[in-house]
Amino acid sequence: MRVGLMLTGGLSSRMGTPKAELRVEGEPLVDRVRVAMSPWCDLVIEVGPGFGHGESIADSRGGPLVALVEAWSELGDREAAKGLEIDEVLVCSVDLPRLTTDDLADQRH
Repeated sequence: MRVGLMLTGGLSSRMGTPKAELRVEGEPLVDRVRVAMSPWCDLVIEVGPGFGHGESIADSRGGPLVALVEAWSELGDREAAKGLEIDEVLVCSVDLPRLTTDDLADQRH
């Protein structure tokens, strides 16, 4: 199973509004990045406060490295509880407004 982790937990203190909610061409960044990741992942999970409509893992707002450690721990728990086998993990930040599925295809090899 390929799992995508989309990091959305930044404080956006300089910007003043959560990046995940910013709109590009009328679409929130959280949705744009999820769409770009979806063809490459069996499951895309938002790691952060839960801005999107999909599955999410809450983080403690300790920064991206802490969020990844917390998400990895949660994935391990899910893997054990549900008998999942996670083979690959794709990590993307939500602040990639021009990310496309083709961009990710270039990184798979």
